Amino acid sequence: MFCPTCAANNPEDTNFCRACGASLEAVALALSGQLPITDKPAPTPADKWATLRSRAINRLAQGAILTVSSLLVGLALGLFWKNKDWMIIWLIFFGWVGGWGVIQLALGLGGLLESKLMLRHLNASSAPSGATTRTLSE
Repeated sequence: MFCPTCAANNPEDTNFCRACGASLEAVALALSGQLPITDKPAPTPADKWATLRSRAINRLAQGAILTVSSLLVGLALGLFWKNKDWMIIWLIFFGWVGGWGVIQLALGLGGLLESKLMLRHLNASSAPSGATTRTLSE
């Protein structure tokens, strides 16, 4: 049996290549006709759209929660902390959370715009030529 990685000749009962260490199990199964066939269907464009949209909504929610919680902690520190250096403490411990939240918000908005364009493309490609259809978002 020849290794698919390095083409070294190995005995038939070997599980790993003696030259490079690659697994020979798939080769042995294929030679014996026992290789399992996995027919996993490819995702449809509608599935891709739904995944993209749900990921974008998830990022928007995470970004909003992170940003608002960081601002609330900063507000609480500003109102109830007696020292004047509350801003430095907030920046060190909670400011980065707000920055991370803003980045998540931007990624979520970008994902929503991308999903809207994808939906428009899906609706345009599924419509008969010359026909006008309403999109799902209208």
